[in-house]
Amino acid sequence: MMRFDARLRFCVAVILLILTAWGAAAALSNRPVGDVALLLAAQAALTIAACLLVWRHAGDDPIDLRVVMPLHILLYSGLSNVVPALLPRLRPAELANLIALRMPEAGAGDYATATLAALGLLMGWAAGLEVVSHLAPASGSSCRRAAGLPSGGTARAALVVLLVLVCACTLRYGLEFGVTLTDENVVSMPFAEQLLFHGLFWFLPVGPLLAAVAWMRRTRPGRFETAGLMGIALVLVAVLAVWRMRSTAMLAVVLPVVVLAAKGRIDARRWAVPAVLLVGGAYAAITVVRISGLEQAVSERQGRLSISELLDALARRSPEQTVSGRALFDASYRTAGLEPVAALVAAQSNGRLKPQEGRVARAGFQQALPAALRPGLDVPERVKTAPSHFGIFTEGDWVTTFEAEAVLDAGPAFTFLPGFLAGLLLGVVDLVLLRLGNSHGFDGVLVVRTAFLLYPIAVGASVADMTLLFFKGTAGYAVLFVPAGLIAARLEAVWRARSAGACI
Repeated sequence: MMRFDARLRFCVAVILLILTAWGAAAALSNRPVGDVALLLAAQAALTIAACLLVWRHAGDDPIDLRVVMPLHILLYSGLSNVVPALLPRLRPAELANLIALRMPEAGAGDYATATLAALGLLMGWAAGLEVVSHLAPASGSSCRRAAGLPSGGTARAALVVLLVLVCACTLRYGLEFGVTLTDENVVSMPFAEQLLFHGLFWFLPVGPLLAAVAWMRRTRPGRFETAGLMGIALVLVAVLAVWRMRSTAMLAVVLPVVVLAAKGRIDARRWAVPAVLLVGGAYAAITVVRISGLEQAVSERQGRLSISELLDALARRSPEQTVSGRALFDASYRTAGLEPVAALVAAQSNGRLKPQEGRVARAGFQQALPAALRPGLDVPERVKTAPSHFGIFTEGDWVTTFEAEAVLDAGPAFTFLPGFLAGLLLGVVDLVLLRLGNSHGFDGVLVVRTAFLLYPIAVGASVADMTLLFFKGTAGYAVLFVPAGLIAARLEAVWRARSAGACI
């Protein structure tokens, strides 16, 4: 009989909360009753399966792909889709008009089919990861001695390196990012500068976690050390306001709390409310920056702002734009991963789009290659641009997920197969990183692995992006973190030897 422990109680609470929210939305929806009932049944199956997978594996190691991938499904294919699926009239008019122009409308039945496609993908991931786990088990061996986390010395060394890099990149690119820093500017950067720029985004949410690991590894951390680590973590979160990255800031805030609670260093029940307030505060603060006049000022001044001009730009804000309005916008778009999938399902059901039989995934790997090795500068069949390339969506930025790639390639009924293959590939990559990171002195690799594991939660776009593009983008940072771990291990060994000599 399964032990009804705290993790299971939490999973049950999450399931009930999600299904209650879907039920309330269904009661208020004017969609056809049959389609709504099918959507509720599909969401119930998806939510229960994802939560049970998290419950099953989180006790062994919460920093594991078998936990991360179900969390991705809950985030992008679950509750965040309530508004577009059942209550589209609640969306801001600006967003509703934008969506209507860019992608075909999908009904509740299409969302139900997309949900079942996400469930098939999740089961494929789980099966592939389990196969890798059984063929090359890591639990119980030295690979699990640190539970996927670096040593305290490596965490401190990597934190200092990351702090310097983040501050340098923020001063160099932060204000211009997304405003005047065009693709042409990025392509024209020298090779070393491109490594610095592209690799940064994988590690932006990692700093506060490293600070928490460094603190956790101390048996009795001093007050000054605690204050210093907290200060660095706050700086790393604060600079995300310059980049205007709300989801990254929220992730950076919640990660240390989750890891410290999982390791028993803090009480999860006492920290639940403060964590929610901190996450909400980070979102609100960066949203204020986004809806201010900063973007216009940066564009006009080409990123060259004085302190007084910067403060004046932050103070300017349109009365129509509010934090709550942006929150509703984001809740019904940025994490609503089923919306494009449902539109693709609708296009496939009426014959406008045929399954691509793996061409979308292959195009993703081609796009991730260095520019000299690609068949062209841009490969339009990859998941980010495939819907517009095939005439389903108009061109532009839209939310892309693993689910969209699987549906494009295999159709909603057969997403298990691409999910299984992706699970095998991701499982092997993770296993290699874990074993390298648990070799003596090489736990700097575990810092890189942390960024690898965060990708499905932070972005979750494609298998190629999470593998080939990840290693291409983070190569420069890995070259810094691995030596940092080696130096930290050497210094710790010298310190232990001196301490032992002093005791004798």
